[in-house]
Amino acid sequence: MRVTFTARHFKASEQLRQYAENEVKKLKKFFDGIVDCDVILTKQRANC
Repeated sequence: MRVTFTARHFKASEQLRQYAENEVKKLKKFFDGIVDCDVILTKQRANC
């Protein structure tokens, strides 16, 4: 499975990319036909 990462408004660390990739790989046991996956990480400000 090909995983494409996009980080918006910040630089994603290698640990974060690895974590996201491991989570995406878990989808394979539910869906056999997954060819590729786009992961978009966005930093948001909290107004608390």
